[in-house]
Amino acid sequence: MKSVKIGWLICGLTLGFWGAGCSDKESDDIRSVSSMNMHASGFVEPVGGVRTLSFEDPGVIGEVAVKEGALVKQGDILMRLRSATKQAERGKVLAEIEVAKSRLASVKAGIHPDVIVAKKAKMERAETEQQYRKEELKRLETLFRDKGVSKKELDLAAYQAELALAGFRAAKAEHDQAEKNVRDVDIAEAESAVKLAEAQLAVVESELEKMSLSAPADGKVLEVVKREGESVKGDAILLFAPGSELRVRAEVDESFVGRVSEGQAVKVAARSSEKQSHTGKVVSVKPVMGKKRIFTRDSRERLDLQIFEVFIEFEQMPETWPVGMEVDVEISTEEEG
Repeated sequence: MKSVKIGWLICGLTLGFWGAGCSDKESDDIRSVSSMNMHASGFVEPVGGVRTLSFEDPGVIGEVAVKEGALVKQGDILMRLRSATKQAERGKVLAEIEVAKSRLASVKAGIHPDVIVAKKAKMERAETEQQYRKEELKRLETLFRDKGVSKKELDLAAYQAELALAGFRAAKAEHDQAEKNVRDVDIAEAESAVKLAEAQLAVVESELEKMSLSAPADGKVLEVVKREGESVKGDAILLFAPGSELRVRAEVDESFVGRVSEGQAVKVAARSSEKQSHTGKVVSVKPVMGKKRIFTRDSRERLDLQIFEVFIEFEQMPETWPVGMEVDVEISTEEEG
């Protein structure tokens, strides 16, 4: 029964409610009475029409956030698909972004301060060794002149002094390099890693956004077609009416062409109870003829009538009339005196 109901409502609402209608009143909705007024059948519809909403990607509904009849604001979440796996993926990418940003900060800051301290200590030890070897060479040179040491001992001291000087220069170069800024290519590489991780996050969040269905505008939820736990694959899940204003779409017999115009007074009565009536006015006359689509199912009713559509605006919006409800319309043709 639900599938029949859904099929009727989707077709009826999205196609202008063609095919709706049943009443026990006498044949021909276009009932002309003793007055000059015109009578027609019609139905209630949203001024903004009816939209069939669906998810872009397949999935399983995890949450239905609204009820039928709810008034919502643009951007309000209506439904969500199950997204535990995608949320976990998002968390992983966020962690990767933090790691990449931390590395970028380290690269921009240079080598870790502790490393610089260690290299400085190494340089200072090498400098002390170099100074010692230098002084030792001077002492042995004095002794050599006084024939206190041999030429071999002097040459060994000179060699050790050269080695100490070379060691000091190497240690100083390492220390100085550590204190300098890193190469531009290292910064560029670290920045690229951050951008790549952020791009991955944008993709994941875009996919997560598709797993949430939000209201395209301020409006009313007419029907929730799918429920939590049901699978969806591009099919209709919710019927939505933008805005909150209602109007009447009436079918007027072709014999009244030229007699209906904007501004004419109208009385609209619910077929379920003639006591439920509202006044309004004609706001638009559709300049296209078509076949009659709203029928009373009376055995004497003609099925081949040509009609034109008239749109009617309420003076006071009916609070309890549902979308799709059939009504009887009486359009006044009396001229103002």
